[in-house]
Amino acid sequence: MRNLQQFSFFRLLLVCLIALGCTSATCTPAAALTTAEVPTISAIVNHEAIEWTVEPGNTYERLVLVVIGPEKSAFRLIFEARETPYLGLNSLISSGLPDGLYKYELRLIPTLTPEAREFIDLARKGDNRGLIIEAQEAGLLPTEGSVLAGSFSVDQGLFVLPDTSETFQRGDQVIHDDLIVDGSACIGMDCVNGESFGFDTLRLKENNLRLNFQDTSSTSSFPSNDWRIVINDSSNGGANYFAIEDSNTARHIFKVEAGAPANSIYVDDNGRVGLGTSTPVVELHINDGDTPTVRLEQDGSSGFQPQTWDMAGNEANFFIRDATNGSPLPFRIQPSTPNNTLCLRSSGYVGIGTWDPAYKLDIVGQLRASEGFIAGSSRDLKQNIEELSSEDAFKTLQKLAPVTYQYKTNQNEGRVGFIAEDVPEIVAVNGRKGLSSMDIVAILTKVLQEQQQVINDQKKALQKLDHKLTNLAEDLNCYNY
Repeated sequence: MRNLQQFSFFRLLLVCLIALGCTSATCTPAAALTTAEVPTISAIVNHEAIEWTVEPGNTYERLVLVVIGPEKSAFRLIFEARETPYLGLNSLISSGLPDGLYKYELRLIPTLTPEAREFIDLARKGDNRGLIIEAQEAGLLPTEGSVLAGSFSVDQGLFVLPDTSETFQRGDQVIHDDLIVDGSACIGMDCVNGESFGFDTLRLKENNLRLNFQDTSSTSSFPSNDWRIVINDSSNGGANYFAIEDSNTARHIFKVEAGAPANSIYVDDNGRVGLGTSTPVVELHINDGDTPTVRLEQDGSSGFQPQTWDMAGNEANFFIRDATNGSPLPFRIQPSTPNNTLCLRSSGYVGIGTWDPAYKLDIVGQLRASEGFIAGSSRDLKQNIEELSSEDAFKTLQKLAPVTYQYKTNQNEGRVGFIAEDVPEIVAVNGRKGLSSMDIVAILTKVLQEQQQVINDQKKALQKLDHKLTNLAEDLNCYNY
């Protein structure tokens, strides 16, 4: 019910923001919560530097440039709003990066108003993905990030300039029938008479290789998207790759670089996917010689705060790394960790050393708290509060039977305590498999208080008797005289 109330509240907030876009003193159009115009990013290259332009220039809060080069070199640069994204040769030389091919992504972090950021925070707190989608559809949040991906080359300390591709013009030949080639076929500007095909049945041969799939469907209900297989960049200093392009959007949705390791992606006949292995044994199998890692990166391009998490494993541990905040390891598992070391059940119970926790936190073994253990005991957490009677306390104490024992999981250490199944009902817990030390302390406290009261009363009585004896002694002394 509470989740439904939260959903209704956030939906109402969304409607208000769309309808009014108001601050405390002024009202602005709803579109002002985020930039409605989709920016375009382009690159200008000369021998000394690469400079990127963003139009319009007021649409971003900052730009993040990630560059990966040869020999697994990589670096990251951040450009604030209205700062021109720029990469000079000094940036490369000072980082010690060698000549070769570099790939980059320039991501735009959009500008959001305080109202939009407040909405994001509220939606996140409510864990309401559906409301975020509604906000994106309403234009309050960007639906996808603006990113420019590309490549450049450095040769002898200078950026390689892109060249104009070669072009050829030849007469067309139209064949008004099926074409059957009994042998091999070569298509392209560089095919020669007497081409040696080897085992190739079809060869595409020239310096600009593209294979286009153009769907000419004209009825709206039929799919008509065009696709293209792209082989390598056409510009000087460009990248070598095999790509599948969505021709309608000019996006490369799948790309394999030349020189990629064997079995970079491998799908076996059972549908299992191997990354770095041709023998995947589970649905997704990642293989690497040193700490295979999965990265989860929220890059900020959709308006949310950037955050990066890594999941990785090696011979020392499996860990989760907070790569955004100094790379601490908040969660680690060492190899050979015992079974059921940490179990989270659908009941909301957590077991440490047990698959069947009977409490919110059920620990099999000893518990150590370096700064003490605090149990919730506020009046705000309790009801039906009544004073413990002296009679109940004394009866309970008399029935408590202290014993010595050893735990079966640690038979070398002797302990002193009670048996949960044998204690009086007033200090027993549900299931009678454990005890609350605070319950025993409460019984002992009440008994000690009563005993202290008896001791105080006896001290007063003794003081009165002592006073009487003193007076009697004085009277006897007077009588003797």
